[in-house]
This record gives sequence, structure tokens and C-alpha cells, in this order.
Amino acid sequence: MVDQSLEAELKQLECHFTWNLEASVRRVPWFEEAIEFYLKYNSEVWHPAAHNFLAFIAAMKNSWPCALQHLAAAEEASRKTSHQEMSEHNLVLYSNYAWVHFQMNNQQEANCYLKKVQKISGETKVGDSTSPVNPEVLAEKGWTLFRCGFAHYNNAAMCLKEALKSRPDHVQWTLACAIALWRCEWNYNLYDCFKKEPLEGENLLRRTLELDPENSMASIHLAMRCQAKHQMEEAHLHFGKAWHKDSTHPPMQRYFADFLQREGSPESLNEAIRIVQDALNTNPNNPSLLYTLGKVYYQKAELLKWERMEPKTKQAQIKCLLDKSIDSNQQSYDVSEKTFVRPMCDVARTYAEDGMIDRARSLYNDLFADQERLMCSENVQILHAQFGLFLRSQNNVEEAKKHFTLGLHMNEDPNSANICKNALEKLSRPRSWFKNSDGSNP
Repeated sequence: MVDQSLEAELKQLECHFTWNLEASVRRVPWFEEAIEFYLKYNSEVWHPAAHNFLAFIAAMKNSWPCALQHLAAAEEASRKTSHQEMSEHNLVLYSNYAWVHFQMNNQQEANCYLKKVQKISGETKVGDSTSPVNPEVLAEKGWTLFRCGFAHYNNAAMCLKEALKSRPDHVQWTLACAIALWRCEWNYNLYDCFKKEPLEGENLLRRTLELDPENSMASIHLAMRCQAKHQMEEAHLHFGKAWHKDSTHPPMQRYFADFLQREGSPESLNEAIRIVQDALNTNPNNPSLLYTLGKVYYQKAELLKWERMEPKTKQAQIKCLLDKSIDSNQQSYDVSEKTFVRPMCDVARTYAEDGMIDRARSLYNDLFADQERLMCSENVQILHAQFGLFLRSQNNVEEAKKHFTLGLHMNEDPNSANICKNALEKLSRPRSWFKNSDGSNP
């Protein structure tokens, strides 16, 4: 029989079982693999948090031995970082233990861990934070929410900022908060990312480098921010520093490739391909890496169109590059189990640019069917925006307006909402507005 008073107390704990993570975890099938990759190659500071998250994923599958195994691994990882048993660093761990034992009907064990949490909480001073939640718990919550994807970046940043009020010199918390803010800014304030004035995420990246001048992850993210603002001398300085220290480190390779892809020169694109292919040797099912590879092949094809060479040879080489781009994007979509839709929007664009209009439209119809079946409203909004752009390019204005309107009223992906808003504003203007006085397009 379930002890309802015990369950009520467990619901008051701060841990994975009370952070409303279920929907995000179920929607992203490669979560487990991504966290295991993180454990293999990233800082030990977050290893207890990673094992805690893996334990929660196992518990969602009712795989109790696996959940307990990961909790034991989190306990061992916490000991390795010199934390005492009855320490605030173990608050989330013991809360997860309590929940797992409760769900296994081991109510005595659950109550034992609940008492541990209550004892540590009673002995631990929260510090300068205005939050009643312990800063160690806030930091782990922020890290966990960040791993759950873009919809959680804002809350992740809020948790980490609150934690930093008590530990302003904590390097890993500062870096995690900086990257969460960086991603938020890119998703919610895209146009501001290209302005010279520094945003909060950039300031925290610089703060990270003040605390730890050799931090390559901070350096490469700052390089990409400077690159977006066309501050190329500083961008290359930070890129070079990170590259010199960690050019073959798997978690860094994705960011090196992204930087080089945005550079866009033939040499940069060739180097990006080499880096991504090397990274895929250690992380073959990473949708983001495969998507980057698809973008690079497409850019190489675009550059080749301007080369002076024998037409048949050029056309054959362009076709080869576009085929590789399509294959990489298709692989990205497949390994994500159809949860990462952007690569396939790029495939549809490639079809349309190559004159395969019916094939592009058919692909969009298939994508809408996939995402509606998966009930992924974020991807549906992305599709409304991208399909609207496709329809507008075919002068199908009324149908384009319909999709832009549907996309605008969904509250999932800010960049897609902006695309829809801007497109509707342009389509509502008189056609004469788009003409200069001499009748030419501006």
C-alpha cells in the first residue's frame, strides 16, 4: 500500500523526479547516448549530475537495477571530487534514491534517504542566494535542464544565475550559465547577437576566461560570438587558442566545425569536413554533427557554381556535393528518430532549387505527417515557417500566408515565429512597395 504522506513529502524534494523532465526525455530518443558521450569526454565536475540523469531515464523505463547502478556511480563520482557523504553536493542524489526506492515499493529505504536529505538541508546554509533552494541543487538543475534542449535554456540559465549568487567564482557554473544564455540569446534575440554591444552570455564567457584562462569551451564559444559580430581578429584569436589546446577533443570538434562552416572559404569548408568526419568516428549517431556536414557540402556546392571550369565537369561535381549534403541531412534526421527536422527542411530547399518542386512539396507533406504523429509542436512550427517560404518562392501567396499565420500563433520556436511575422508583414504590403521608382527591385 502506498504511503501517501511519504509521497507528499517526496514531491517537495528538488530532483529529477520533480523537475517535469518526462516529456522532454521521451521526445528525444538519443538522450541516453548523448549523456554517456558527455561522461566519457567532459569535466568530472558534472559526472554526478550526468549519472543522476541517467538514473532518472532508467527509472522512466522501469529499469530499476540500471537506475540504482547509475545512482551508485553518481555516489562514487561525488566521492572522487572530494565530497563528504552527508554533503549538500548529494542532495539531488539522495532525493533521486528516495524516489527510486519509493517507486520500487521499498518505502523504508525511501524514508531513510528522505531523512538524509532533510538532515543535510537543515544543516546547510543557503548563503547569499534569494532562493530557498541550495545552490548546489540549483546548479545541477540548471545543468540538467540545459541538457533537455532549447525549450529549457531560459530556465536553465535562471537556475545557474541564482546558484552563482552564492558562488560567483565557480568556473563550471559560470561556463554552464554563459552557454545557456548564449543559446537563449541565439534563439530569442538573434538580431542582437550580430550587434557590437555585448550580451549577458558573452560577458559570462569573458568572466569564465578570467577565472580560467585556459578554458577551451569558453574560448570557442566566445570565438563564435565575435564571429557573428564580424570582430574577426578577436574571433580568430579565441579560435586559435582553443584549437591549439583541444583540436582533437571530441566535444570541441563540433564547435570548431561550426566556426569554420560559418567562415565559408573553400579552405575552411574542407577543414570543417575533415573535423566532422573525425568527430563522427567517436560519435557516429550525433544529429548535430551530421547536420553540420550536410550544411558544409551544400556550401561547397554553392561556391563551386562561381568557379570557372568545364560546364559538364562542374555540374557533375555540384551534383556530387548536393547528393552528399542530402545524404548527411537524411542521416541526421534518421538517427534523431525524426525528432530533428531542420536537416530535412534543407533537403526540401535543395530539391526546390534544383527544380524538383513536386518532390519538395511531397517531402514537406511527409514531414508534417511525421511531426504531427510525434506530437512535436516545435518542429511543426519550424515546418510552417519553412514551408511558407517555399510556397512564397513559388508565388503561392495565399497558401504561404496560411502557413505563416499558423506558425506565428505557435509559441515554440522564436526564430520560426520571427520568420512568419516578417513574411506576413512583407506579404501584406502593396506590390508597388517592393519596386523602386525606376521599376527595379531594391
